[in-house]
This record gives sequence, C-alpha cells and structure tokens, in this order.
Amino acid sequence: MLKIRHIAKPKTVIGDFMKTILIILIFTLTACSSPTDKQTSDNSKDSLFQVSDTINHETKDILRTNGDREYIDSANFQIIRGKYVSGNKFIDVYENKLTKLDNWKEYYENGQLKAEGIMTNGNHIYVGIWKYYSNLGKVDSMIDHDKKYPISYYSALRIAEKKGFKMPDMEVTLKVDSLNTYWQIARWTENENHGGRTAEAILIDTRTGKVTKPKYQLISID
Repeated sequence: MLKIRHIAKPKTVIGDFMKTILIILIFTLTACSSPTDKQTSDNSKDSLFQVSDTINHETKDILRTNGDREYIDSANFQIIRGKYVSGNKFIDVYENKLTKLDNWKEYYENGQLKAEGIMTNGNHIYVGIWKYYSNLGKVDSMIDHDKKYPISYYSALRIAEKKGFKMPDMEVTLKVDSLNTYWQIARWTENENHGGRTAEAILIDTRTGKVTKPKYQLISID
C-alpha cells in the first residue's frame, strides 16, 4: 500500500524564518531609538531653559542701566542716585573729591541693600571691607581688599605723602608687570607751551613698599 507523507514546502519555512528575523529587527531598532529620542527631548528642554536664563539676565541689565540718575554736585563732593526703570533705587554713590574715594551702595530692585563699600573714583580700585547681601537683607559675604596686598592702598598713600604727593593732586592706579605689582602714584601738571598734561610719578611695590621711579613718562593729550 502506498503511504503518502506531507512534506512542508521550503518556501513556507523560509517565510516563517524571515518573519521571525523581521520581528527581532523591529524590536532591536525600537530599543535603540528610545534612549536617543529621550536624550533629544531632554536636550531640547535644556536649550529652552538656557535661552530663558539668557533673556532674564538681559532683561535685568536693561532694567538696571536704563534707570534715571540724579546728580548733586558741589565743590568737594558729588552724590549720584540711580534708579531702576521701575523707579526703585539702584545705587547711591557719594564721591569725595578731596579723597577721590566713592562710598558706593547698590540695591536689589526690592529695595534691599545688595553691596556696599569704598572704591577709588575713576579707576574703581576696591578699598577696605566690602559687604555683600542676599535679597532678604542678610550679609552673604565680606571681603577685605586691604589684605590683598601687604602694602595696602592707605599704606601706599602714606608712603607717597612722605615723597611730597598729596590728595587731591594725585592719581592712584595699579601697575602690573611680569614680576611685580605696584601702586602707581601720579601728579599731573598742565603743559604751558603745548596742549595736554604730563605727570611726575612714582611706583610703590605692593609687597615691600619700596619706592622707584618708572622708566616711562605719563602723558595725557586731552
């Protein structure tokens, strides 16, 4: 008797095999693409936050710098009062023309004191203790700028006075070369024969207090 066996067609086996491979491939691609999509989404959020921060900083700067300023001037002092665009106080500056020092106070827009201290008027060298506050009015930090150099600003003035330099007829700046830092003390005089000014100057080493004369000449043509 003839027995008939049913044999699966090769085409069907291959088709099932290909379906299995296709399913595995789809799962693999899906798994790989998910982290990438999440990372892209996270990055886009970060970018939005960065743009937002930048805009906020620019807005605050505009509010600060476009405020009105009031000047009260006299022979020996000048008072500057700056405001935010909102009208709230921004700065109070008392410029002493005899000592050439500014007593500076800066405020948050909510009215709380932000920073206060003394700086030279013109060169803005910070002098003495500066206090910095939180927007709630509490002291955050203090910096004593007189400790930055062994010969402080006031010590340099005393040394300069012994050499005949006195306020308000001198200008104090910091001079830095490749080796040392100096207090540069200059006394300006008008040129009689031609326009401009020249200065007699000395250098005071901020480490040792040693006094030397610069090898250059200070000239102003304004």
